[in-house]
Order: sequence, then C-alpha cells, then structure tokens
Amino acid sequence: MPTENTDATEESRTAATGTVVVLGATGHQGGSVAAALRADGWDVRALVRDPAGSRARSLAAAGIETVRGDLGDPGSLRAAFSGAHGVFSVQPNAGQAGAVVSNGDEVRFGTTVADIAGESGVAHLVYSSAGVVGTTPTGVAHLDTKMRVESHIRGLGIAATVLRPATFMELLVAPDTGLDRGRMSFLMRPDQSHQVIAVRDIGRVAAAVFGAPSGTSAGRWRSPGTR
Repeated sequence: MPTENTDATEESRTAATGTVVVLGATGHQGGSVAAALRADGWDVRALVRDPAGSRARSLAAAGIETVRGDLGDPGSLRAAFSGAHGVFSVQPNAGQAGAVVSNGDEVRFGTTVADIAGESGVAHLVYSSAGVVGTTPTGVAHLDTKMRVESHIRGLGIAATVLRPATFMELLVAPDTGLDRGRMSFLMRPDQSHQVIAVRDIGRVAAAVFGAPSGTSAGRWRSPGTR
C-alpha cells in the first residue's frame, strides 16, 4: 500500500453510489460505519447472523439491508459481496471481554474476507486494524493477529485501506473504569498521554475513505486520535 493519508476534505470526496457491505454492523464500530455511510447516501448491506434479532431489525428500520451470513461461512460472504462497491471488514478478537473466538479465528476470518472481496471484484476494501499495529510484532497476540491480516491484504494487490483506530473513547466511561466510584482506573498512568477516538468518528473516517476518489482509494488511512 502507498503512503498514509490522514484526512479527507469535502472537495476530495465523490458522490456515494453503490452498495457497501458492512461487517459487524450490529456492534459499536460496524454500527457507526453503517450509520455514517447511510448519512453519506450509500446503500448499506449488513451481514448479520440473525436478521430477526433486535439489533438487525434496528438496522433494517434505518434503511440498511440485512443479509444472513457468518464470517466462518465463505459462501455467505460471497453472496453478500456480490455486486457490492465496497466492504468494511472488522472481526471479533480474542482480546475482547467474553470473546468466543481464538487468535487463529480472527486471522482466518480477516484473510478470508479479503480474499473473497478480491474474488468478487469489490472496488474497495476497508479493514479496521488497531492503532499500535505496524510491520513488526507487538508481542501481544490479539494485536499481532491484525498485523498478519494487514500483511495478507497488502499481498493481494487489491484496492484497500487499513484503518488503525486508537482506543475507543467510550471505554473511558465503561462501568469497570471506576468513574462511578469517583476515580478512574484505565490502561494508562496519570502522567502518560493516550490516544482515544470516539466510535462515531471511526464511522465518519470510514465513510470518507469510501467516498474518496479512485486515485487515492489504495492509500492507507489512520483514524485520528486525541491526546
């Protein structure tokens, strides 16, 4: 992938035409991407396990097409990606609370999505990684999975963008941070700066990337954080 782009202006964005498939649309990050794409005028197709579930029904009520599928079912991915302009790819990972996937699952899901996006003729794949990921291992297994997926995408030669969002700002007000007890316990020290980003802004960045002209669509974007 060529050099990193860090912002997009309204002038550099094209009219939203076509369908973008959003993975993880019933979750926080994918949901923010789906909402931002709809706001920009894209047709959005969400891959969901249960179209009758409450979150899927909320998506449908917002004008988002829901299709049944699973990251572990390549056939359902091919059906969902058919005729799509773009795909937003995010996977569950073993570092999440209550995770039911392994590190190997995450790599398999992420690389399979990329492979099928390429096979399906998708014009633009956007993959959500993590802010600390680079080209060398971090030593943290559930982060190095993303490095492996990024490397696989680079080797495919498809038009793709990697987002590397910082820590979700919403985690600062999660119940286990201690704010309800008058103090904050988080992944940083009082004298340490830490980048954070609101999940809603990740959606806005992803939508801006899909709206970028084809001349910049193969660039890598890093979602902004605040200190």
